[in-house]
Parts: sequence; structure tokens; C-alpha cells
Amino acid sequence: MLKLDAVNICIRALGDPDVTALDTGGTSDAGEAEKEIDRQLKIVLRGKGYGTAANVREEIELTLPDTTLTTNTPVGTLLYDETITQAGSGATGKVRYEIGGKVYVDTDSGSAAWNNSGALTGGTSTATRNVSATASITSAFHAVPETAFYFIRPARREWKRLGVYNGYLFDEDQDTQTFTGSVYIDAITVRTWTETPEWIQEYVARKAARAFQRYKRRGVTDDQLLAQDEAMAQLDFERMDNLLKRTNVLDNSIKLSEWVPVMP
Repeated sequence: MLKLDAVNICIRALGDPDVTALDTGGTSDAGEAEKEIDRQLKIVLRGKGYGTAANVREEIELTLPDTTLTTNTPVGTLLYDETITQAGSGATGKVRYEIGGKVYVDTDSGSAAWNNSGALTGGTSTATRNVSATASITSAFHAVPETAFYFIRPARREWKRLGVYNGYLFDEDQDTQTFTGSVYIDAITVRTWTETPEWIQEYVARKAARAFQRYKRRGVTDDQLLAQDEAMAQLDFERMDNLLKRTNVLDNSIKLSEWVPVMP
């Protein structure tokens, strides 16, 4: 489902004609409808701390950065896990985090070596940095940003207690945020509208339409009709979610830890 189609489900709930374009961030009915859709999408994907079959991932390997790139003249914001490329050397790697003027990178396998000059460019963000120094590292933080994760917990192979502090993983057993290798986690992950399956999109659109109509009009009859549409969409959503969860059921022979919120 296109996001514009979801917006128009909300617009029709007001009895108004369809709009022809999104007004992302705007104050028109279309802009406000899109904000409500985004809000409801987050609510559904968080799933009261259980997520959905579409955004619960198991055994995610958080790889440790192997290189720090000291940079200057920053333009834009580098994104977690995006690929950066260095001009001149052609070196590439995944951004793990940026702090104190240093970009912490997990260098791609087979990549050329980073050098002490040459601009960095983010493949998704197009943010840029100039490199002034490089260094290899053997210990670092593991970033778990709220832009990527709603909740995390140790994967079953990890015999340790993990928490989250200031956007970074925390080893509660060792009382440290510094790690020397990969860590495996399960996670309830953030999804954009286009990354979300249609069986979730339909439910989110109906929830948003009812909430939007209440906010705008508060019509009793309209609310009852929209409640019926939402209830039918919820049944379809729960049926599909339960089906997919059963086909991906976890081995319960090992007790899993409770989910840890990335953002309170």
C-alpha cells in the first residue's frame, strides 16, 4: 500500500475527497493524517513490547568497529549501519557510531585500506567528512540507536545480561559498555512505511483513520462505522501475525531474557 493511499483512507473518514499528493511535515489535513499514520505505525510495531512477526529479528550479530576515522568539516548526519566510501582510497565500511569527532567503522571485507586524507561520503545520508587520521581498534561500544531498534534482548547464545545506556549496549555482568567482539541480540526493529508488509499497513491505516476522524470531527455515527472497519482490519492483522509467529516459533527449551527498551 502506498502511503498516499493510507492518507486518503484518513481523508475519506472526514468525508472529504482524496488528495493527490503527500504533505509530509505540513499542517494540511493530508500532513496531519500522515503524522497520525506514523504514530500508529510505531504503536503497532512496538506491539506492547512484543513486536510483530514482521519486525522481530533473532540472532542479529552486532559487529565491532575495527577502525576509527578522525574527521573534520562535518556536513550532514551519518546514519547507523550505512555504507561510507572514502574518496581516493576507495575504502568502504559500515558506520557504527560517531562520537568526539571520530567515526567508528566496521570495514567491509575486501575493502581497500583507509588513508589519512580523502573525504568520506555516506551512501544513504550523503553526509560528508574529511579524514585527518585513522587508527585500528580492538575494543569499542556497540551502538543500538532508537532509529533502528525499539527493544533488544540477548540472543539465546549469549550467556550475559545486556542493557542499553545512552544508545549503547551495556554488559550488566561486567559493568561496562566496552566490548572486544561481536554480540548477538534479538530485537524488535524499527520499520519505515515501505518496509512494512501490507497486512500491517492496512490495520495501521484503519486505526489512524478512526483516530484522525475523532480528532477532526468526533462524529458518533462515523466513529462507529470506522470502528467496524478497524476491527475487521485488526482481525486480519492478528490472524496473519499469529500465523507467521507460529511458523517462526522459538525453541522454548532455553528461557529468553525480557525485552529491554532502547528508548524509555
